[in-house]
Amino acid sequence: MRKAIAVVLLCVFCVPTVGCNSNEVFDDINVAIQIATSIGEAIGSVSPADEAVIQSLSTTATAGLNVVQAAYNQYEQSGATTDLQKVQAAIAAAQSQLQAAMAAVHIEDPVSQQKVKNWFNVITGALNAILAALPAFQAAQANARAFTIPVTAQGLQSRWEKEVCDGNAKCAKLVRTPRHGWNRAAHFGKQ
Repeated sequence: MRKAIAVVLLCVFCVPTVGCNSNEVFDDINVAIQIATSIGEAIGSVSPADEAVIQSLSTTATAGLNVVQAAYNQYEQSGATTDLQKVQAAIAAAQSQLQAAMAAVHIEDPVSQQKVKNWFNVITGALNAILAALPAFQAAQANARAFTIPVTAQGLQSRWEKEVCDGNAKCAKLVRTPRHGWNRAAHFGKQ
């Protein structure tokens, strides 16, 4: 009986905290996807050849991040170690594909080159931070403790503004972070 009461109290007081933290990871992935899809618009007019290269990079990053997001959603629902391993594998695959794509990139315009390099660093930084945090997140879930990841959606958005947009307000508005009271389920149509 005492165990049952302890489990109920644990769920009531601790799981919502862990749930909030799992939303932090989801928010980070969501902001990284926005960053991945916005690079072309952030750079603006470039030669057709540069535009094709930038679009290809964006497509590669977006596809990889969408797989990470789907794997993370599955892990969040199940909490299974095998699903956590799928998230880790998805991140590793996304990093590998993006690094290979970046290695093959040749962009003529030096300003665009720098923006793409900075964009790449923001996305890979987000993936690295999430990957590094997953074991601690799993331990926090198992022990129903609070957990914070070293990168936040707001931090990613701030890096986007500074490193890619270089203070351009129009560019900065391409990536939005969740606001207080943001309802993930309503936003994505999940119930």
